[in-house]
Amino acid sequence: MIFFAPRRRIMMPPEDLSVTIGDREVPVTLRRNAQAKRLILRIDPDGKGVTVTVPSVVRVDDAITFVRGRSGWIADRLDTIPAPIAFTDGTEVPVLGVTHRVHHDPNARAVSRRDGEIVVGGRTEHVPRRVRDWFRREARREIAPRVAAKAAKLGRKPGRITIRDTRSR
Repeated sequence: MIFFAPRRRIMMPPEDLSVTIGDREVPVTLRRNAQAKRLILRIDPDGKGVTVTVPSVVRVDDAITFVRGRSGWIADRLDTIPAPIAFTDGTEVPVLGVTHRVHHDPNARAVSRRDGEIVVGGRTEHVPRRVRDWFRREARREIAPRVAAKAAKLGRKPGRITIRDTRSR
């Protein structure tokens, strides 16, 4: 006769788990996945922490050891993530390889680009959204003719163009 021990449920640590890498505390999120075959380490898209997918048969302590063993890799990846640019008055941003300064002018009617500045109208709290929307429109304006030209060269009809602000790219 064969007896199987009941499967013991391993409790996950609290949400505020972190490891020290170099001179910074890096938050670690552990995700238990019964279908995972191995430990998977990912850098969070915002660059503020890491996520580890943990198979159900792996102990939490082993997952933490795994993260600590990859601290050099984690530090290298976190260092390569550029800091986000806040679209506020006075911020310098690149537009087609040329640096422009965001300038808030409450009397301006729309967002425009002139003399090395991106002039943004309206209330101050709307400046980041207006600049982001303007960048999307500019991207579409620049990309659409290029796509059409390449498609014509290939003898194909271009599909729909979507401009997204993906978190993971």
